[in-house]
Amino acid sequence: MALTDWQIALIVVGAVIVVYSLLSAVLLRAPPLPWTRRKRPWPHDTRRIAHRGGSMIGPENTLLTFRRALATGAVDMLELDVCLTADGVVVVAHDESLDRNCGVPRGIPE
Repeated sequence: MALTDWQIALIVVGAVIVVYSLLSAVLLRAPPLPWTRRKRPWPHDTRRIAHRGGSMIGPENTLLTFRRALATGAVDMLELDVCLTADGVVVVAHDESLDRNCGVPRGIPE
């Protein structure tokens, strides 16, 4: 009895799957199939971060905004950016200049 083309193709595909599975089982101890990979859980409980304190609820990077964000109970962490001025003072600021927040065209490190 002669085999049709689709029967031959089915046999070849089946043979490839069997060979792949055997080689994977022997060489890798388990075939690296996408549905068999375990996803690592995020190791931290933090899920919601108020960027710059939550710039939508107040002036960004200010104690007022940080307090408002924490008072809402909707954030787990506050994020802020710090810069070092020329005289060695640490300031909380996102930009390197005062232009966007204060309208002063000077850099913070100055």
